[in-house]
Amino acid sequence: MGYNVATRACDVTDYAQVQALGQASLSEYAAMISRIPMGRAGLAEDTANAVAFLCSEGAGYITAGSVNVLGGEEPH
Repeated sequence: MGYNVATRACDVTDYAQVQALGQASLSEYAAMISRIPMGRAGLAEDTANAVAFLCSEGAGYITAGSVNVLGGEEPH
């Protein structure tokens, strides 16, 4: 088995995390959520599930890829 290089990209998480980083007011956070097609912020579990998959045998043929854990929002 060789080496796979994969990344994951995630975006908006729960408001407490966003607030702790000083990145958005509650109204700005609500506006961010409204742009996500899945209609909710990403959870830590969403990212963890993607990472777990990338570390599994099921991802053995993936090389140099990026998995966007964004709920359907376009990366920016």
